[in-house]
Amino acid sequence: MSRQAKDQVERTPMRPSSLAGRIMPRDLQVLGGLHDHKVMTTEHLHRLYFPEVGERSVRLRLRKLHGYGLLDRFRPLSLRGSNPYHWVLGSAGARLLARERGAEGVSYRFERVAGVADSPRLGHMLGLVDCLVAFTTAARSTPGAELVQWLNEAECARRWGRHTRPDAYVRWQQDGTEAHVFVEYDTGSEPLAAVRDKMTGYADLARATRFPSVVLFVVHSRIREANLAGVLAPRSSSRAGAYLATYADLAGPGPAGAAWRPAHSQDRLTLMQLAGRHPID
Repeated sequence: MSRQAKDQVERTPMRPSSLAGRIMPRDLQVLGGLHDHKVMTTEHLHRLYFPEVGERSVRLRLRKLHGYGLLDRFRPLSLRGSNPYHWVLGSAGARLLARERGAEGVSYRFERVAGVADSPRLGHMLGLVDCLVAFTTAARSTPGAELVQWLNEAECARRWGRHTRPDAYVRWQQDGTEAHVFVEYDTGSEPLAAVRDKMTGYADLARATRFPSVVLFVVHSRIREANLAGVLAPRSSSRAGAYLATYADLAGPGPAGAAWRPAHSQDRLTLMQLAGRHPID
């Protein structure tokens, strides 16, 4: 991991069999999350897995798991100095997780994990985790709501890659109604036409599955949102609908609230209103 501040903490990697009694169920959730999403910051892990404890306790626990060799960490360097710790799955963590999930449920290669720090997609990976955190937090704070399922990029590609490759899939339940939506996290690096053309794949998927494709585009600014809305509107329909919100919208009003703008209008709709516009036959 070349783009990182040097890590001075001593580590004593341990065999999974020697960790009995030291690993809590929440630790396994952390390992699973890092396996599924590749990288998370300390804040991500805090908000996802330790929401009821203080920051110092989270840092101490992560340091302990790092000392066991279950986690690796790095700090991307920037012109303003070092960023916060970014965490990835360690080799011992992968072995422990394989004991829990089964070997077929864990895919780990050191070279791939080590390359995360230098990956040009690091910002995209972290942005998707930001979205996961936003949906998870919204489910906790919204009465009657539950984030039933979140599928990552790899699982989406396995299920629907013949037609399209979503960044994530969300199954959301609230007051007895469900919303099934796809997430596209937009960093602004793709041309507008390339983003527009994704709707062709979603329309193909809707025809093949006979389920509507509701696509949530998360963008960095109102300007990007307006520009994308202009090119997405002609491709948006009842079977494949495009909706947009900014990164700031996910912080407030949040993904469950009136954050989502239809591509063809200036209205802001809630997640459940989107579900009502695209009923599953």
